[in-house]
Amino acid sequence: MPTYFCTTLEGRLTAEQKRQIAGEITRVHCEVIGAPGFFAQVIFQEVRPGDYFIGGRHLSTTSSSSTAISEADAPPWTSRE
Repeated sequence: MPTYFCTTLEGRLTAEQKRQIAGEITRVHCEVIGAPGFFAQVIFQEVRPGDYFIGGRHLSTTSSSSTAISEADAPPWTSRE
């Protein structure tokens, strides 16, 4: 059974946002694999704000849009364009 893990900071996502994300992951999984949706598991793991690092740099939680990593340093798949 395929399992998709989504890691986020504690309290960052609402239950409704998690439901929507899980639904979209399941939808895409079904489209690509062709299997029924009940085969896809989506698990959200929440980490405390002081325990989240990207590229060795702490992810700041001072606001929802600020991070300790500039957009130029972010991986290409995180682009907001």
